[in-house]
Amino acid sequence: NSGINKENFLKKILDRKIFIEKEKQHKFTKKLDEKKDPVFMIGFPRSGTTLLDTILSNHPDIFVIEERPLVENTISLLNIKTGNNLEKINFLKDGEILELRNFYFLEREKLNLKKNNSKIIIDKMPLNIIYAAEILRIFPNSKFILSLRNPLDVVISCFFQNFKLNDAMANFLTLNDTTNLYSKVMDLWVNYTSKLEINYHSVKYESLVTKNQETLENLIKFLEIDWNESLFNKDIYKNSERLISTPSYQQVNKPIYLESINRWKNYKNQLSADVKRLEPWVRVFDYA
Repeated sequence: NSGINKENFLKKILDRKIFIEKEKQHKFTKKLDEKKDPVFMIGFPRSGTTLLDTILSNHPDIFVIEERPLVENTISLLNIKTGNNLEKINFLKDGEILELRNFYFLEREKLNLKKNNSKIIIDKMPLNIIYAAEILRIFPNSKFILSLRNPLDVVISCFFQNFKLNDAMANFLTLNDTTNLYSKVMDLWVNYTSKLEINYHSVKYESLVTKNQETLENLIKFLEIDWNESLFNKDIYKNSERLISTPSYQQVNKPIYLESINRWKNYKNQLSADVKRLEPWVRVFDYA
């Protein structure tokens, strides 16, 4: 796996933290075309995005794009325009924004999506959470679905998962590195929400696996579409062990079920140091 370096992904996070901490409060609202801004499903890996994807995909008006580098490729083009200087995103011209938007939508069209005429198309890539500022600059009216799960369960699950190795996933090879990455990603997100007016809705994994209908009803209201009974189909849970053909997974992804709640308690001794480091996030996300 030559060329893979966990520090590369950590630097992306650090660069964005330095940028957002300098920023004043922003609200990007300018509409440059008639295209509907996407919905982005973000969060930390193993926080329940796959289960939520499975549930939402049953809605006739929703299509979920599973882990394609649409945002990453668009940001690569953005970096060319800014010379990799994040501070310049605030000074992009309207024409440059339109070019970036058109690039994203053209790349999406190339996927030949089923249900491409869906009212809601959700771009699911959990770690796009670190690009929230750039996404908002290009798509000022976008919505974000933030998947949350007990930080302690997230860390142990990411450590156990057999991810395909890349710069980001290389941070999951030790418990210490996994905890470190979680803390840095969530710290960046908190910084984003303090400076940017992000239209986001949080969905807790624990509510999904306990089949809390209110959780889904609130999400559907946020997406501004009608409720559909297919969202609460019991077969979704029974048959949720499905093949995930996304870049994050080396093999068939094993679903996370009810017994995965508080799984971390089985590894208290091994997690003792990490528990202390994650305690602030346990409180922030109301898992205390």
